[in-house]
Formats: sequence, C-alpha cells, structure tokens
Amino acid sequence: MDASVEFVKTLLPSIVHIHATVPRQHPSTRILGDERMGSGVVVEPGLVLTVNYVVMGAGTIDVAPLKGRRTRAEVVAQDFEVGLALLRTKRA
Repeated sequence: MDASVEFVKTLLPSIVHIHATVPRQHPSTRILGDERMGSGVVVEPGLVLTVNYVVMGAGTIDVAPLKGRRTRAEVVAQDFEVGLALLRTKRA
C-alpha cells in the first residue's frame, strides 16, 4: 500500500470535529455568526488545538472524533496574535 495513505490512516484518529455556539450578543457574531464549525487536532489526550475564530466567545463547545462520542470542551488558552486556541475536553 502507498506509504502516504498509511500515514494518513495513522493521523485520522487525532482529528476532531468542533461545533461551537456563541451568544448572539458577542461582538464576533456580526461577522462569524453564532454557530461555528471547524476541526482540531488532539495534541495529547484531553487537549485539542484549533483555530481561535471557531471558538472565540463560545458559550458551548462540542468536540467529536471521527469515530466516537461527542463531548463538551472548554477553552483553556487563546492566542489572538497567532490565531490558535487550546481546548480541554471533559472526557479524557
């Protein structure tokens, strides 16, 4: 089998889907809306790295692996200059 295909297969479990809901009164909703979706990468169990605009001002954040159950997450760090956010999932 192609080595690049095998490489992708090993990486896929570390990719997660992110769904964030932002209160309508947050200033970012004028441009980005109040419901946002994106992806992230698991950097270690329970920690997910994503782009900041997906979760900026979010009231609720759900994280779902490609195969597995959805879980709640919270923002633990944001870097507005670089544009990244670190999330902690409620389930390890």
